[in-house]
Amino acid sequence: MNVHALAPAPRYATQAERLVALTELNREMLAAAEGRRWDGLAKLEQQRAELLEELFANSFYALDDAALIPVLTQTFAVNQQITGILEVAQPACQEQLAGISLGRRARQAYGEGRD
Repeated sequence: MNVHALAPAPRYATQAERLVALTELNREMLAAAEGRRWDGLAKLEQQRAELLEELFANSFYALDDAALIPVLTQTFAVNQQITGILEVAQPACQEQLAGISLGRRARQAYGEGRD
């Protein structure tokens, strides 16, 4: 059993349930970015994308703007915060990846790990 596989996104019966879920996903995504949990952030982003798709599927004109606009505003604000966090973290991540690559090349060059 693959415990790292994404669980199917839950389906919500009402727009209100979707908006509550979207708000919660926004909070979780921001917490994941602030905690530098990149894998978790990517999974949450995928869940949020599916939820947004479900929210807008076939009923865009039936959406309650009074409820929708604040949640979408929050979503855009969270995206901006996450983008800022990612921009700050990018150089450190690149440095770590370069170190991993250098270590791998050194092991290959000196025959480490060969039988």
